[in-house]
Amino acid sequence: MLVAAPPGPMENQVEGPFIPMQELASRHPISMLIASSRLRSMLDHERVDIVHVHQRRAALIAQIAAANRPIQIVEHVHSLFGDNKLLSFRSRMLIAVGTVVRDRLVRHYGRSPDRVEVVFNGVPASAAATRDQIDGRPLSVLGVGRLVPEKDPAYFANFVAGLKAAVPVEATWIGDGPLMYKMSAEFPDVRWYGFASDPSTFLSRADVVVSSSTREGLPLSLLEAIAAGCAVVARDAGSVRDIVRNDWNGLLFPQEVSPDNAAKALIAKSQRFRRLQLWGANGRALHLERFTEESMVDGVERVYAKVRPGAT
Repeated sequence: MLVAAPPGPMENQVEGPFIPMQELASRHPISMLIASSRLRSMLDHERVDIVHVHQRRAALIAQIAAANRPIQIVEHVHSLFGDNKLLSFRSRMLIAVGTVVRDRLVRHYGRSPDRVEVVFNGVPASAAATRDQIDGRPLSVLGVGRLVPEKDPAYFANFVAGLKAAVPVEATWIGDGPLMYKMSAEFPDVRWYGFASDPSTFLSRADVVVSSSTREGLPLSLLEAIAAGCAVVARDAGSVRDIVRNDWNGLLFPQEVSPDNAAKALIAKSQRFRRLQLWGANGRALHLERFTEESMVDGVERVYAKVRPGAT
């Protein structure tokens, strides 16, 4: 059974005859108590060994609902925004999406290492895109993400401006959000496309995918990029370093590096962009090695086996 907050645009990807879905409103304290009561009632009528939750609010709801029951809570930790050590990440087992997330759970939040397992996010394999040689056409640069402050789309736009000082560039950002109007007005040279339910078409045309975020977990946008054979350029945030290997499948920059200097480094490192295809091929190999859906499912099942009643 899937229990979710009010449905979003991906609802149709999970609901089906084998996955009944219940909706729980949970954004306010009173709503959280109501949600806990409803979930507790569901647990009373279903045979449940494990409740797998995403986000801290959901974990609190599940812990209240499962109190005094032989039910294990597995909490999937995608990011570490916020600093509430008392209420955060108290579940029996924590799944960290990357090594940096794991290390911070242990060192900053004080969670026991034997309660934290790394299971990398996984994405489907993509058909290898056949990209035209860059010589004779603009470099295609893509940004992906919500238009919110922590994604820092202005950094992306300024990075593109730095590239344009040296080479022709076509730049697109897919994703909507509250900064859409501001970005469109201030940076008209970037195509601010808005929400795209299927980014594969954009990825198949991109030479480079850029992550400008100041905060991250293990971003699916970069995993989809390497699966599609794109070179990647990213600021070092969260567990991005698990995906981007510097000068092997892209470039990884400290947060303090300016967008102009990052652009100059890409131009210098990629030797007039002949190295981008090699980076893309290396990224596809890394995806198949570490970031497939199958490896993610296997990792989650290993965690379930550890906490399932009767496990040693």
